[in-house]
This record gives sequence, C-alpha cells and structure tokens, in this order.
Amino acid sequence: MNVLPQPDGTLLVNDLSPETLYDMGNPRLYAQADAQGRIVTAFVPEGLPLQTMRGVRYLELDERISVDSRSVEDVARSLAEQFKGTDSEGTGNTQKKPWQAVEARSITFEAAQAIGRLWTLTGRGSDLAVSVTTFVDDSNPAAFQRIEISNQGTTTRVFALDVAVSLDFAFTYIGSRSVNSGRVRAKLQFEANFGATLRPWLMVMDKTLHVLSYALPVAPGETAEFCLVTAAGDEAVLDRLLRHWQQSYEAANAYNRRLMELANNDDPLLQSLIVAGLNAGLSAYKKLDSGAAGFCAGVSYAYPPRVYFRDSYWTAQAALIAQPDMVRDNLLWLARGISADGSCPSAVWDPGLFAPTEAESPTTLKWLNDHYDSPSFFVMLLHDYIVATGERDLLKVTVNGSTLWQYAAACMRYLAARDEDGDALFEKPRTANDWADNVRRGGLVTYDLALYYRGLQCAAWMGTEIGDPTAAWFGAQAVRVLEAINAKLWDEERGYYRNYQNATFTETNLSIDTLLTVLYGVSDDAQTERVLNAARNMLQTRHNHEQSHGDWGVMCCYPFYHEPADLFSISAEPYRYHNGADWPYWDGVYGLILMQQDDPDWRYVLTRAWEMALAHGWLTPFEYWSPPHPVGGLLQGWSAMPAVALLSKQHVTWQNQVPGKLS
Repeated sequence: MNVLPQPDGTLLVNDLSPETLYDMGNPRLYAQADAQGRIVTAFVPEGLPLQTMRGVRYLELDERISVDSRSVEDVARSLAEQFKGTDSEGTGNTQKKPWQAVEARSITFEAAQAIGRLWTLTGRGSDLAVSVTTFVDDSNPAAFQRIEISNQGTTTRVFALDVAVSLDFAFTYIGSRSVNSGRVRAKLQFEANFGATLRPWLMVMDKTLHVLSYALPVAPGETAEFCLVTAAGDEAVLDRLLRHWQQSYEAANAYNRRLMELANNDDPLLQSLIVAGLNAGLSAYKKLDSGAAGFCAGVSYAYPPRVYFRDSYWTAQAALIAQPDMVRDNLLWLARGISADGSCPSAVWDPGLFAPTEAESPTTLKWLNDHYDSPSFFVMLLHDYIVATGERDLLKVTVNGSTLWQYAAACMRYLAARDEDGDALFEKPRTANDWADNVRRGGLVTYDLALYYRGLQCAAWMGTEIGDPTAAWFGAQAVRVLEAINAKLWDEERGYYRNYQNATFTETNLSIDTLLTVLYGVSDDAQTERVLNAARNMLQTRHNHEQSHGDWGVMCCYPFYHEPADLFSISAEPYRYHNGADWPYWDGVYGLILMQQDDPDWRYVLTRAWEMALAHGWLTPFEYWSPPHPVGGLLQGWSAMPAVALLSKQHVTWQNQVPGKLS
C-alpha cells in the first residue's frame, strides 16, 4: 500500500490492502469504513451501535444471467423470478436457484481517497467503474454511503450489491450507582434503522443478520447513483435522511473545504497533516442526549462518555482556531466535576449516565479523582477561550452554584495548599495521577509545576480583567513558583529540568513534558538553548543512536525510566506508552516551541510521526507509537497539536504570543 498526500490535503491510497481502515466523526457519531466498501463500526456517543456491514459483494452481472434491464423495476422482477435467498425458501411451481452471484464479476477496489469526513473507494468490473464514498454530515447520528456507477461499455450493464447487516454490541455497558441505595441502574432506549434510496430485490433474514441485495441497470455512457444510510432513530428519521442525503453529502464536502482553507499550505505533506489534525480535534467534539457537550479523547476512549481535563485542553486548541463555541461547551462540562475546594479528577462522566439527582454532585461525576494537572488545565483553557473570543462574561456563568471564575480561583488555591514545606511548589503524591498515568511520579514533578506556573499566570490575568483583588496574589505566587522551579529542578550538569524528585529518588531522564518550562517561559534564554539541544540529541531518534530502532520519530523520554517500582502496566516496557513512545500531541508542543524559536528542527518534530503513520497505512493521527509495540488509538483528539503548531502564526490565539507572556 502506498499513501501520497495531495496538494489539497487529501490522502491518495494506491495498492489498497483490504484491511485498511478510515475513521470519521461528527458531534453525534463515530464511524469506521474499510477498503472492502463496508461501514464496519458506527456508534453514538452514548455507546449504542448502529447497524453495520458484516459483509459486502460489489458485482457486475454478466451475460450468463438473462435480465430485463429496461428499468430498475424490471431488473428486480426478473432477478426475483430466477433466484431465491435460501434453499428453504418455497418455490411453488417455479424452481429458483439460490442467489450466489456466480454469474457475476466481482468489483474490487484499487485506490482510495481520504480526507476529513469522506472516504472514497474506486474500482471497476468489466464495463462498470464504481466509486463508494462513505461520509458523515455535520450533526446527524448517521453514516452514509454514496455509490456511483459509470458504464464505460457499449451495452447496458447491471450493477449488483449484496450487503449483510447486523447490530454489533461492541461495548460492555455500565449503569449509574447509588451509594445510598446500594443499587446499579442501567437504562438503554434506542432504535437504529438501515435503508437505501434503492429498493432491494431480495432480503434474507438470518439468525444474526440480514442480507439485502440491490441491482441497478446502467446504460452505456451513463452514470447512476444511490445511497445507503445507517442511522440512529426511527423510520421517520431514516426517511428524512434518505430524502435529503445529497444535503448531507454537501455538508461533508463543505466541512472538508473549510479544513483545506484553514490549512492553506502549499506543501502537500504539511497540508495533509493540518487537515487530518484539525479533523481529529473537531471529530472528538460530541453532543450527548444529556445536554453535555465537549471533547472526548478519541474513538478508543469514547465510551463510557467522559471529558478529560488534559486531553480536552490540547484538543481544544484546534477548536479555538476552527470553532470556539465547542470549547465553551467543554468548559461547562468540566466545571461539573470540580469540587468546591478546587480538586479535579482525571475526567468528568456524562451526567446522563446517572439519575438527575445523582448527577448534581461533582463527586458522582468524577472519574479517577485528584489529578494534579487537571486544575491548571481548567484555568488555562478558560483563559485561552477568553483570549480567542473576548467573551469575558463566561467567567460569570454559574455551574452548580459557582461561577467559572470561582472554580478557576479554587483550582489554583487547591494546588497552592498542597505545598507541604512553604517553598511555593506543591508536592504530588507518589501515584499515577497526571498525564503519565502508568508512572508513579511523586514529590516535585516538573510537568505539573510548569502547568501550575502557567495556571497562576492565567488566573492573574483573568482576575485583573474582572477586577478581582486576588489577581495580585496569583501573580506574585507565579513569580515564586518560577524561581523555585529553577532553584530546585534545574539540572545544571545535564542541561535540562529533572523529571521528578522526592526525598528518596530523583528521576533524571529527559521527559518531553518538561519542555513546558520552555513553552511557558520558566527557562531563561541560556536554559532554553540547553534544553532544546538536549531534546535534539536525546528525543529526536534521528540523532539518538543509543536507542535501537533507527529514525522513527520523537521519544517522549530518554533514557527510559530508571525506577521499576514507579512503573506499571504497559509503561513498564521500554519504548511503550509513557516510557519512550512517540506521542504526536507532545510533538505538537515541542514543534510549537521550535517554531517560536525559529529553529528549523520544527519540520522533523512535527512531521515524522505523520510520515510513519502514512507508511503504516494509519490514515488519521494516532495516539502513540513505537516500532516494537502496537499503535495506540486512531483519530485521537489531542493529536491535533502538530496542526495547531503549524497554524500558530496564522491565527490569533495564545500560542503566537511571546513564550511566558499573556495577551
């Protein structure tokens, strides 16, 4: 398989592998299609599945079948007179043969084009050329397939399609729990429908699936089309979607044109990276039946529905460029999981998972409580949204009895109160409660403290904007934190900031997350130069000849973690997950720094993971990867960050400000 980025950002895929997959999404759906012409998965944010395709056959009927091809109705009638679905089907006085499509030529797909919300396969039979475009629109919980057939021969030909359809319940579903009653409650109410603008000439019902057979005559030199739709909703919803599928198709194309216009890069590789990155970020935005809306982490993290503080912060940077209202919704959802004291979980559940009275409590909605990067991310995202939109009144909006500004101030006070020795730096418990959630980092953690510094700056700015007197304390505390990070965590001998340290152990590897010290202006010019030199030699695999897999991207840390007792699960393996894999979202942060520094290494850092993805046939941004281990999730929201970095000088957001300064 060969993937070639095109000037508009489309990915042209030649020599298709049948196993090639493409993911897409809109606020009410994630869907995945393959290179065989199937919609293989589709589900709404609440986790419930749509009817999808277990198997397909694309066919061109040959002369061994005598078919009246004057019209669609005549084709259907003549086929129904000759064939039956199963051997058990009654025949009466007429002997029918089971439909096995032996009198037909299979149409296989030779090439594909992938961009945004469109996945188009092209193939041919004898005289028929066929394209199958799978797409989603802006808002409907539906996946569409537009099938276009062109007859390049001299006689009328009949195109045939057999589709095996079923419901595949891929998730284990959870219910809400009540500590008071000791009960678990689950409620599933859902209807899904599948149909087409062309009536099937044969339908066979099996125990676990339905097989629908379609046939369409195409005159020489003519082109015909029809559309398949699988949707959440009743038959009236399906009828509406079938009647207006062309509008949905145009919506998908308009969305893609918007991505292309935002990218606006004359380098095909960069154009494709930006388009794919923005699409990954925007596809992560989900609207739930409960009324909550925000950014899920990605396809692999979509159910149970939840919004992470850290994932949604980086994902939201793409939406601040393309559609800021999504970020506003995300902030309101996050606020529902913040406790009165400012403590924050890793993620906030969908309130719809719980009874209304339970969902009013932040304790109920918290998943993995007390993560030490989450409070800063909330404050930073609130700041970034206001900088991008100017909507300062959002600070006054109330969620569960407190304003967003009150939540932001509480978040910073909570972290300040975790300082055990009065040095302005909070001590993190030795547990996996930040982004590195397979690593027990304890004590002073540079990553968390750099975020804290940035959060204090953002709180000081917002407080000043609304005339809150606590703004001065936040600003003064930020100065103290900056000085203390440099006094306690800077490693003069190694030329970078230590990963973490406590009374009994210091992790001295270079972790990519410590580059936040450069992004947020903790480091001075001399320190910045040394940090970036170390990152170049240790994290860029093209320069690191100690690691054993050649030039494959940017490692998230090197050397590997030294203390085995601090590692668990898959991060215990070298090169895997937090222990050395390439994370495109961190590449985006690193590349943004390099672009701010006018360092030409930005191109390698921002593009190498994308080059590796395309070489492996991964057509949407991945979560993490390294050569010895499987790839993480695809269409991962925060992996939009390389695109954000490339657009940072074109769009007015905080990223194009001088490092460490606020608008």
